[in-house]
Amino acid sequence: MIYELRVYRCLPNRLPALLKRFETQTLRIWEKHGIRQAGFWTTMIGESNQDLTYLLAWESLAEREKKWNAFGADPDWLSARAKTEANGAIVARVSNEMLQPTPFSSVQSATTSSTTSPPTSAPKPASCSCGMLWAALPTCVLPSLILRSITILLCVRK
Repeated sequence: MIYELRVYRCLPNRLPALLKRFETQTLRIWEKHGIRQAGFWTTMIGESNQDLTYLLAWESLAEREKKWNAFGADPDWLSARAKTEANGAIVARVSNEMLQPTPFSSVQSATTSSTTSPPTSAPKPASCSCGMLWAALPTCVLPSLILRSITILLCVRK
């Protein structure tokens, strides 16, 4: 299992429009294509409070390429994006990183198949200090990810 960390930096005052688009349209289209999200966050303290950060879970880079390309070409997505950007662009910049769990990561043990090495104990949902349960990410790892510099910038298809 690999994870894709994506950060969307919105134009000023456009974060609510992006959040609404994900909630009402994007997630439905992702479901159609089998794209699995592992969590969404907005920045409470950090460089910008106009960021949306999320993680996607992939079995392989080949799966990611196939499903992401199908999503990007989906007429429902192209229509939704055009409608939500009718009053102007929402996102100023997108960055992403492909993350591979370390051998000692709780995510690694939770996603390792029984054909490689069995986990020492059954994966359990864990909670972070805020009390939220994480099914896809057994520990609250995002703070360390957010602190990392994200330097890969992608062009957003229009």
